[in-house]
Amino acid sequence: MRYVSWYDRALPPIGDNRDAENIILWLANCSAQNKNWAFFSFCVYLANSADVALNSLTLKQYEPGHTIMSADYFHHQVEKSLKQMRKVYDFGDYKDAVQKANSTKVKLIEMKINNFFNWEDKSSQYKLSRINPLSYLSDMVQVNFK
Repeated sequence: MRYVSWYDRALPPIGDNRDAENIILWLANCSAQNKNWAFFSFCVYLANSADVALNSLTLKQYEPGHTIMSADYFHHQVEKSLKQMRKVYDFGDYKDAVQKANSTKVKLIEMKINNFFNWEDKSSQYKLSRINPLSYLSDMVQVNFK
């Protein structure tokens, strides 16, 4: 079992983890980002894709309000950098603020339009309306895709 905290195609390959068959991702418990049907549809697609060696993908969410992640400190540094700039007029100013937040440890990668996908929500409202009791995404702390 391989544990992966983050993978970004814009970055170089991640060595031995590239062809991992079983992946566990620990995610912040944020329903907007990590708990939505479009993201889950992507995970189902990935788990069933012939393009990767994946047999299972497990998403585990940290308990909300009880974790401190390294990203929290970086987000604080970005907020401080934005306050020091006072005015942010365009995306270039925002990029400068992020880069200055911790310039020795930040590798800023500007994503292009072709780095994004419009994943279609494949959930079935009909099937969801028939589930009793209904499981809510916000209540889930672990989801397995095989």
